[in-house]
Order: sequence, then C-alpha cells, then structure tokens
Amino acid sequence: MPPVKTQMKRSRRAAAPPSGSWATAVDEPPMAEPSAPVVTADVEGEAGNVTAAVVSIDVGALLNRGGELAQAGLWLQSLRAFDSAAQAEPGNAKAHEQRAQVLLQIGRPLEAVQAAGTACTLRPEWGDGRRTLARAQLDHGEVALALSSFDAALGLLLDSGDADDARECADEAERADGIAVVTDVRQRLREAGIDPEVGGVNREPGL
Repeated sequence: MPPVKTQMKRSRRAAAPPSGSWATAVDEPPMAEPSAPVVTADVEGEAGNVTAAVVSIDVGALLNRGGELAQAGLWLQSLRAFDSAAQAEPGNAKAHEQRAQVLLQIGRPLEAVQAAGTACTLRPEWGDGRRTLARAQLDHGEVALALSSFDAALGLLLDSGDADDARECADEAERADGIAVVTDVRQRLREAGIDPEVGGVNREPGL
C-alpha cells in the first residue's frame, strides 16, 4: 500500500527562534505505544500441516496512523509510529521524512536534519524530502545549507508539477534568505564590537 502524501503544516510563531519546541509535545499525557499493524500468513509444511506463521508489519498503516496523530497534535505518539515504520522498513524514505517533520515540531532539529538527510539519500529526486531537509537545516541554524536545499527542492517540485508545493517552498526560501541577511548583519556587528541583541552600542573593552 503506497503511503499517503502528508506534509505537516507548521504553526506560525511570531518572533520565535528557529528551534522552538511545542507545548503540545511536552504536555501530552503518557499513552501506550501505538501497536504496529501486522499481517500474518500461515506456511504449510511438506505434509500440508501448518508449521509457522509469517508476520509482517504494515508500514503503510503505520505511516497513516502517524499522520493522523500528528494532525491531532499528538507529536510524541506520532513520532513513535514513524519510528516503528522506519525500523520495520529502513529503506522507506517517507518514514524518515515524516520522522523529520515531527522532530522539528518537538524542537529536535539536529535529529530532524539526520532523518531528512536519510530520506534524501534514499530518494534524491523527491522534492518534498529535500524541502523538509531545508527546513530542518534552517531550524538547526545552517542557513547557507538550507538555502541550497530550498533551491534544489524548488527545482524538483517544479519538475514534478507540484505547483502548490512549489509556491510554498518558494515562500519558505524567501524567508530563509531574509534570515540569512539578518544573520550576516549580526555577524558584522559582532565583528565591529557591537552587541546586536541590545538597543544601543555596546563595544567590547578596548574598542
């Protein structure tokens, strides 16, 4: 069963740092691990008797379940579902990409970069995977890498005809470019001995 395409939307956060965490993730009540859907098949022996049961995990169902939990804001439970999917099928790029999205939502950008990077390695031509990698890199403070990934994602999305996703990616790239400008200006201020975090000039001793 092919996984349902799901791009989790990030809530708007006014003047929040790139790697902010979500209260819903912290405040979730502890719940049981999502059980992995399984499919069983009996295997007959030479005499026609049932000798074993082959059990396989339904990765598609796990991905769908993880998406439903994410849409409900149950990030930690969603992450467990995507973890199970990625462990059951390590070559499934969608499982790693969805893990990355949830990791971003709960303020774990480095792990999100790693998960999205795995997805891109498995499916280098996948625009959504490259876009998630760009968002993760941006949240992790890797602005230059994020801009490069956004550019690659935009090209892939345009090539695949995903007009709506391409527009959203372009908007995200524009915001990332603005962050890059601000980062550069702040670095230049620091090099000049000026603290960019205060209203006035705060020169370091001896300057």
